[in-house]
Amino acid sequence: WSIVDNGQVPPLELLESHPFQVLYALEGARIFRPTWAPDGERVALSDGLRLLVWRVGEAQAVPIPGTEDGVGPGWSPDGAWIAYTYLERGASRTFTCVCPTAFGVSRRQERTVYEVVSRRVRLVRPDGSEQIDLAEGEDPAWTPDGSAIVFSAGNRLWRIGRDGSGLVEIPGTVGG
Repeated sequence: WSIVDNGQVPPLELLESHPFQVLYALEGARIFRPTWAPDGERVALSDGLRLLVWRVGEAQAVPIPGTEDGVGPGWSPDGAWIAYTYLERGASRTFTCVCPTAFGVSRRQERTVYEVVSRRVRLVRPDGSEQIDLAEGEDPAWTPDGSAIVFSAGNRLWRIGRDGSGLVEIPGTVGG
């Protein structure tokens, strides 16, 4: 290792590139879409690492258990469910970066980058008590009556019942 001008080797910084960061870097994916609950008192959102519910007036949002790597939530019209995209992690790669300057090494970083192997549409109760895996896809949105979810998969839009039945491609939505 080279040394910085004070004679010390810089400490090793540990960094992780989580699935949401990888998708943002590769695709510019917009994953932080907040969604208001029908009661107008709560907002579901993602910090990229999990889903959270924030209640108006509270200091902090509360994580929803079991929603790690969840992004893009959409609240059901009746307030009973939140549909979201689960970014399934695959293998990770870890490598070390050394940032040289004319005066020696300014930084040392060990980076772990997680692969995204699939994107799944899931439902979860706002308290995390129940979770249902519906289909491969992303960016779920509820129909106005709450009976189905529309989502993107394979460069098309699809519709599926909230119970996982009746998966159909929506005609004429190539590129949707």
